[in-house]
Amino acid sequence: MPVHLNLPVFRPISSVCAVLVATSLLCGPSASGQLRQDPSGSGANFEKLRPAQKKLVVDWMAEYRKITGRQLDVSTYDTLPLSTRTTFDAVTHALLSTKLTGPNGAPLGTALDLIELVEGVHGQVPEARGDHQYRLYVKLKPDALSRLYRSREFRRTGDNTIYHLGYPINFRQQGGAPSIQFSVTRTGRRADIDVDYRSSHGPQALVNGHLTAANSDVRAGGNPVKHASRWNGFEDWWRDLLGLFKSTPAESTTLAMDTTVPTEPKIKDSAPVEEAVADFYQTWLVEGKPEVAMSYLSIRSYACLAEFQTGESIDSGLAGLRIVQHLRQGLAAYGKSSTLAEVIEAAPSHAPGGRPVSRVQNSRFTLEQVPDDVALGMDCRVRLRTNLAEELPKASHSYGDAYVATVQLLKEKGPATFLTQVWVKEEGYWKIVSWHLENPHRAAEVPILTARESAPPSRDQRPAPSGALPAVAEKFHRLWLVDRDYERAAEFFSPSAARCEDVHNAGSEKAFLASIGGLLPRRTQISELIATVEHGHQQMLEVAHPEARAFLLARVSDDLAAMSECRARAPSHKASSQASSFRNNRFQTIFRLKDSQRAAGSVQLQWALEKTGWVVTSAQIVSH
Repeated sequence: MPVHLNLPVFRPISSVCAVLVATSLLCGPSASGQLRQDPSGSGANFEKLRPAQKKLVVDWMAEYRKITGRQLDVSTYDTLPLSTRTTFDAVTHALLSTKLTGPNGAPLGTALDLIELVEGVHGQVPEARGDHQYRLYVKLKPDALSRLYRSREFRRTGDNTIYHLGYPINFRQQGGAPSIQFSVTRTGRRADIDVDYRSSHGPQALVNGHLTAANSDVRAGGNPVKHASRWNGFEDWWRDLLGLFKSTPAESTTLAMDTTVPTEPKIKDSAPVEEAVADFYQTWLVEGKPEVAMSYLSIRSYACLAEFQTGESIDSGLAGLRIVQHLRQGLAAYGKSSTLAEVIEAAPSHAPGGRPVSRVQNSRFTLEQVPDDVALGMDCRVRLRTNLAEELPKASHSYGDAYVATVQLLKEKGPATFLTQVWVKEEGYWKIVSWHLENPHRAAEVPILTARESAPPSRDQRPAPSGALPAVAEKFHRLWLVDRDYERAAEFFSPSAARCEDVHNAGSEKAFLASIGGLLPRRTQISELIATVEHGHQQMLEVAHPEARAFLLARVSDDLAAMSECRARAPSHKASSQASSFRNNRFQTIFRLKDSQRAAGSVQLQWALEKTGWVVTSAQIVSH
């Protein structure tokens, strides 16, 4: 177990907030009579909120005071950026207006009753993708997931694999748009909640549809009317406050009150991982920007709060705040440093099966590539035996994109302190998914890795050969997108694909293919038309192939495959369990249109080997 650390860099938190808020867009057209009007604009004030909404603000302020020691009046809510207040008001109003009932009709409270604490409100985040804007980040009550599974109003839909990464467990309100979406972490205790005002289906989602910020911004276009048509009693208080079509002043993306944190780190995963590691430490300890360094931490790393040995755990409120403050405390304790050599040096790593990265020469840190099961063993959710709503999938002893970086912190007062981090690719960037504080010179303090004691992975957990699939997939995509021979391309579809909503709405497999192909210019190469996507699911095993720049080819678990098939599925179906297997040998190809906006969706095709060869068993446009 890690030693108890009573060191300056890890002393208790005293000041900073980590709730991401943001800015506003142009106001949409005026609302119709379906909306309640508030000409004074006073709906922006705390006092105009409903009692249940007020309680969320009061509880948030109480947790903030507990952590920072700062006494804030609830009127501080009135000073938040406009897009933050409209997002909070719209999402919480929809939740409060949504009553939950069990299978037998018994009341389960409202959707707002599932929230224990609001931890973040994202309004407009300039340059960010739509799934990072206009949403709440919350801590859920212990029984929230159970109530969602039991409720008739929400359905457990396919895991988030491309969007909402870090929040894979997906629940969507039934009844069509507008609808509430809950994306939940595997712990079942934190969620990303937004309102989707547009349908997530159809080829328009590939261009600028569902993932644009306007999809979840209640002020955009006709969204206020759509909101009021489903959830009564909503006021468009901002309309007369700003004037029709009047843009608001530029507002910065800030952590609540006084701290700015980027939504994305500087180094993308197309660069070597050592560049990201170096930038993290340089940004934190030399440039003195711990809030910027925070952008490298994945939501998965929040489970490591207990490592600080200051009484915090994954259930502690405002986890992001706590991590930022530890970084700030460490920086303050170290003082001004002109080079990394003054604050860190490379330390030996103890990861089993670690492969030293030879290109890291004379670095201030040790870097090793580790097998996937070793990285899983170092995951704080595993090592600290965190109770999970859905278990993490088992990992094979193969080398993927997991790396371990180890340093000794040089300015600590007392015993030497070593910081070990696990870095992986997530959402197109290198992210820290777990960390470990230890003294490796004491045998009791070396990492405790489940991989040391685990049996070899079972046969069905190893990537199976895809046979001729890469060549088949390349031929199919060429017929479809380059040759525009939709009739021959449609021959690759299994009859089961006709049940998919996007295919059914198009009228036929051929019409579905044409609706997407028609969005593209004429080119001679597949990679000139479409581009691969980043995925973030541990039950997707990427397969190398010649057209990897054009589309992702991945083997998927039986659970993920079942969730992607276009057939009715019980709302209580739980996927991504530890017992999940790869016996059915299912694959997916996923791509986005190369010239589409960053907010565009992706095309996902599922492949199975049948008597006639490899065929597409489901086809859908993924945009949430």
